[in-house]
Amino acid sequence: MDKEKWTEEKIEKMLSQMPAPEDNRSMEEVYIRLKNDKRLQDDQPVEKKSWKWMPTVVAIAAVLFFSLLIPSMLKDGQHQSDSASESTFMQMDDSADEMAEAEKSIEEAALLIEEQSSHLLLAEELNGYIPFQIGLVSRAHVIPVTFLIPSEQIRKDFQVGNPNSVALYQKYANQIHEGALGFDHYHPIEGELIVEDGMVRHKLPSHHPYDQSSASIQVYEGMMKSTFSDFSTFLPVKENGDPIEFSQVGPMDAIQLNQDGYAASYYKYTLPSGQTFIVPQDAGDLAETAEEALLNMKKQYSDDFESLVPESVHYDVWVAEDTAFIRFKDALDLSQMNDDQARLMIEGFMLTAEQFQLAVKLENVTQEKLGRYELSSTLPIPVASNPVNLLLE
Repeated sequence: MDKEKWTEEKIEKMLSQMPAPEDNRSMEEVYIRLKNDKRLQDDQPVEKKSWKWMPTVVAIAAVLFFSLLIPSMLKDGQHQSDSASESTFMQMDDSADEMAEAEKSIEEAALLIEEQSSHLLLAEELNGYIPFQIGLVSRAHVIPVTFLIPSEQIRKDFQVGNPNSVALYQKYANQIHEGALGFDHYHPIEGELIVEDGMVRHKLPSHHPYDQSSASIQVYEGMMKSTFSDFSTFLPVKENGDPIEFSQVGPMDAIQLNQDGYAASYYKYTLPSGQTFIVPQDAGDLAETAEEALLNMKKQYSDDFESLVPESVHYDVWVAEDTAFIRFKDALDLSQMNDDQARLMIEGFMLTAEQFQLAVKLENVTQEKLGRYELSSTLPIPVASNPVNLLLE
């Protein structure tokens, strides 16, 4: 008996000396890494978005549960020979409390994942963060992604209060784990970025990859428009500042970064990993009015972009003052759609209208609320798309 007691005490002492496990990765990054692990993939993976948070949440709950349960069991074991019945009841009570705490952790984690599943960012969500939008690349398409950087980090890294997109890019672009997020490696771009007279100039080396084909030029220009939208123009030049020629198009002129009065409709884009994003399609013509852009969302321009509006849903659009009204021809019952599909459609409307500085008001919808959106009221204007927390090295 003495030998058994000594062994238990030794085990407990050894466990207490073990370092506490730490994992600073976000739940979204853990999920993406697991999803990209070929050992966990079937031949024909099926995406079930409403349950995409379960592997991470279960893992969190398991760690919490056992970290709380094991010390309690060891402590109860020391008094087992004196009061077996009392220890049993105490252990049952402790286990019930620990299970309740684990269930609470599951609920909190699920709520966090649900909030992070939104594909747009509202002004109220910027409290304590600075948005850094960058055009990431997947299969020759540019996907605007907004990284959220803590304001404390910005104050630490910059002397000025509001760094522009070039300053943010130069500081943080090399810290973005594109592969872990499911994107192609593209950043940081080659050459040097400078700002002169309100224009972004890109000094390119003699051998660069951005003019190898018409597709590479399109990606290059699209990336610049998505990343440096706070500037009006962008100009690629030689390292010495002289005008540069691209092999596919000849001399390069200044590129307009903001297409005032023109906009692209938003569509669903799915990465090879299965992650989805809402993006302005880069095929088809730009719309000159909000009505045209919102109605164009039902059109199919490319197999790579999926319409956010179900084929059976039809609607009219008109603009009054600062609001785009979307009235569905038949009463729209969102319960006939899964939450992801309904939210994607609504957020696609909001992002498309935002390009014309318009809010959206939906009419003839059965439900009055979907998640955080009050459908009976005018929806808020988003400030960015596809938000992701930036994990700094």
